[in-house]
Amino acid sequence: MVYAMGFRVVVRDEGGKIVRDEPAEHFAAAKPIYDDIEPESGQTVALQHGIRVVLSKG
Repeated sequence: MVYAMGFRVVVRDEGGKIVRDEPAEHFAAAKPIYDDIEPESGQTVALQHGIRVVLSKG
């Protein structure tokens, strides 16, 4: 069985709770979403492929 693993941009609060989750079909679609999000104080933004964090800021 093969599972498709998509990309997503996830914003977490300082406690680690997901406050925003934006799915994308591929990296080229996810990267602009990641670039446009500026984390607020205490937040982190991660571009993920499945559960693997590819990029992170905040």
